[in-house]
Amino acid sequence: MTDPKSKILAKVFPLRGVGSRVFGSICVRAFLLFVKLLNRLEFDREADMSALDGSIAVHAHNSLSKKYKDQYSGKTVVVTGGGSGIGAELSRAFSAYGATVVIADRDLAKASDLAREIGPLACAEVVDVADPASVQSLFDRCRSHVKTIDLVVNSAGVLMQGAAESISDKDWARVIGVNLLGTIYVSMAAYREMTKQGHGQIVNIASGSALNAPPFQLPYASSKYGAFGFTLGLRAEGARRNIHVSVVCPGNIATPMVSLASSKPSDITPTMSVQSAVAKILKGIGDNRGIIVFPRYQRAFWYLERFSPRLGARLRRSL
Repeated sequence: MTDPKSKILAKVFPLRGVGSRVFGSICVRAFLLFVKLLNRLEFDREADMSALDGSIAVHAHNSLSKKYKDQYSGKTVVVTGGGSGIGAELSRAFSAYGATVVIADRDLAKASDLAREIGPLACAEVVDVADPASVQSLFDRCRSHVKTIDLVVNSAGVLMQGAAESISDKDWARVIGVNLLGTIYVSMAAYREMTKQGHGQIVNIASGSALNAPPFQLPYASSKYGAFGFTLGLRAEGARRNIHVSVVCPGNIATPMVSLASSKPSDITPTMSVQSAVAKILKGIGDNRGIIVFPRYQRAFWYLERFSPRLGARLRRSL
């Protein structure tokens, strides 16, 4: 005897041709309405917080419990790509909680300016994450000044956009070199040091593009997808050695990278302030979450992709 639920599913999902397209279109429209509602709830709250005293950062950082503040006080944190964007704001936050912060960036002048702004708890170092020798040199210099490296954040990254046929091999090599190989080089250098000291935490900044790859960003999405998989694998190994590893998959954040991108955020994928993004990352680190995804629309896209890849593909074509 056929189960009634099976009969219903058999009637709905085997749709073909026009029926399937209409059903898919209805599902996508309903999903987008749901996402817009999520955005209103999340971003209206962010605007209200900002209006209270003009500083989202104050509210976001103060919302963390004492448990999270204690986690960073007296620790040493290395942030690659720390001279700008999310990396810079994370460096400010870690130092505000009492951590010694090594701001590592290819642009030493920019990293030095930020270190001077932060004060005595910060120092600047030059690094090219795409060069394993440069990465190892960074960690060698760090170990000569500090006893332990407690947390490493991989925030260095580059964006490449364009039609697939217009992207050169050189462009591919550059993006993969920084976003994927750079993440691997830094993570493994940190992992080896943390294995010796018996503890540590590694946080890799990937992208929402790693969860549902958009068109016209093939090198970027591919590199972030690789970084995502690498991080999950390393997390499984690190757990046995008291090394926590997490990957961050944000949507559009108000950083120089997003502002210079050719494709701009929409009402479906609005831009979150970098301060709010950092507050979510800090909480995720404190909770030792393996995958940290935000804003809410990015989580919704991720869930849809897992539930129905076909609808996820249709959604990408419609945006």
